[in-house]
Amino acid sequence: MAEGAVAALMRCGGNIPEGVRAGPQGEGFALYRHRSAGKLGYWHGYYWARRRGSGDYEIWSIPDHPGGRPVPCGIFPREGFGRYYERCDPA
Repeated sequence: MAEGAVAALMRCGGNIPEGVRAGPQGEGFALYRHRSAGKLGYWHGYYWARRRGSGDYEIWSIPDHPGGRPVPCGIFPREGFGRYYERCDPA
């Protein structure tokens, strides 16, 4: 895992297992956590997201198992994004 990704996860209270490849998938990504993740003990709820030219967000999951790789989750509309996700790493 990239050193910057580890620091961002620690600021957000994350505990990603050793061996997980959790670095961002390109330029412009920031670390976010789903707001419901704290309510579910088994789900860390971390995602990489970046704002696209349209204003919507491209989202990639962060795996929670060794050997796992981030997976594209799709595009989330800009309306309501902040209701579901909070940024973990400061701008």
